[in-house]
Amino acid sequence: MAQMVPLWCGAGGLIDPKTTSDELEVRKFVSRCADHGVTRLFPSGGTKVLVDAAKAAGIDVHPYSALNTHGGMSINYAWSSNYVLPAMNTVEARVILDRHRPIFSHPVTELRVSDYAKANPQYWTKSRNGSAGALVPGERLSLSLAFPDVRAFEQEKFLAMLRSTGAAGLQMELVLGNVDERGVSTGGYEPAVADAFRQRFNKDASQIANDDRDWLQFRASLVTDFMEGFRKNLRAFAPDAKFSTVVIAREGSDYIKVLQDWEAWVDKRLIDEFYLWFRTTSDLTEVERLTSQVTRQVAGRVPVIAELSCYHPGSFQDSRLLVEAAARALASGADAVGVYRSHAVEQLDLWHVLDRIAAM
Repeated sequence: MAQMVPLWCGAGGLIDPKTTSDELEVRKFVSRCADHGVTRLFPSGGTKVLVDAAKAAGIDVHPYSALNTHGGMSINYAWSSNYVLPAMNTVEARVILDRHRPIFSHPVTELRVSDYAKANPQYWTKSRNGSAGALVPGERLSLSLAFPDVRAFEQEKFLAMLRSTGAAGLQMELVLGNVDERGVSTGGYEPAVADAFRQRFNKDASQIANDDRDWLQFRASLVTDFMEGFRKNLRAFAPDAKFSTVVIAREGSDYIKVLQDWEAWVDKRLIDEFYLWFRTTSDLTEVERLTSQVTRQVAGRVPVIAELSCYHPGSFQDSRLLVEAAARALASGADAVGVYRSHAVEQLDLWHVLDRIAAM
C-alpha cells in the first residue's frame, strides 16, 4: 500500500468553501495534490465540492471528524507572533516566524459547548472528583456513550458527512480527552456507567483506583460497543464505504488508559484501516518503535498507516526528518504513510516531501 499517499486538510483543502466562487480555489488545491502524488484526502468534515473535484482528479476522499468532542473550558493566550510584520501570508513573515520564539501572555478562559451538549446536560460525562457540568480550565467536554441518544447523535454526525458529500469512506479521530496525572482517562463516573460497572463486577468505581484494569476495560468497551453499532449502520447505509480510525501513537500498554482498545476493533473487524498518528513528536526512534509494536500486533489483518504531523508543536517540520520518518515507518511495517496537514505543507513548502513519499 506504499503507493497510497494520504493528506489531511480543511473542508475545502486550504479553505472552507462557502460560495460557488470558491470552487476554483478548491480545484487548484486538488490539482496540486495530484501533481505531488496525493491519492487520498482526509478533509475535516468535508464538502461535496472537494469530493467532486478530487474524484475528477482520481483522488479518494474520506471526511474525518473527532468522536465525542463537545467543547470545553479552553485557555486562550495573546501571542507575540500575532504582531508579525509584514502580513502573515508573506514569505517575509514566514522567515520571521521561523526565527521567532513565541511568547504568550494574558490567559483567558472560555467555555465552549456544542449545541447538543448545551441542550442535554444530563448526558455530560462525570469525573471522579467533579460533577457533571463542572469543567475546570483546560478540560474538554465529552458525553457519555452509555446513553442511546448520545450514541445515535454521534452516529448520525458521521453518517451525515457521507450523505452530504458522496465520499468513498469516513475516518473517526479519537483525540485527547481529560486524563489524570498517570495519563488515565478521568471520565465515566456518571451513574449510567458506574452503576452498570458495579452490577457486573461488584466494585464501586469511586472506591477503586482509576486505573483498575476491570474499570478501564469496562469504560473502553463503551467505545468499542459504539463503534460496533456504528459499523453495522454504516454497512447498511453504504456497504462499500471504507471506515478507519486514527489514534495518537503511544506505548502499547497506554492505549487502554485512554479507553482505546484498538486490538478489539481489529479482532472484531470493525475497521478497514488503522491510522497511527505521530502528532507532537519528531523522534525517529519513536516512529520506528511504536509503528513496529502496532504492525506486529495487527499482523496484516488491516492496513496500518502512519500519520506524520508537520502542523503541531514538536512535530516533523524539517523536510529531511519528515522524509526519514516516512521511510522508517514503512521499514517498520506500515502499509503507507500520510501527512497532517495541508496548511502546514503549503506554508512550510513541503510539497516535495509528498513527492518523495509517493516514490517510496
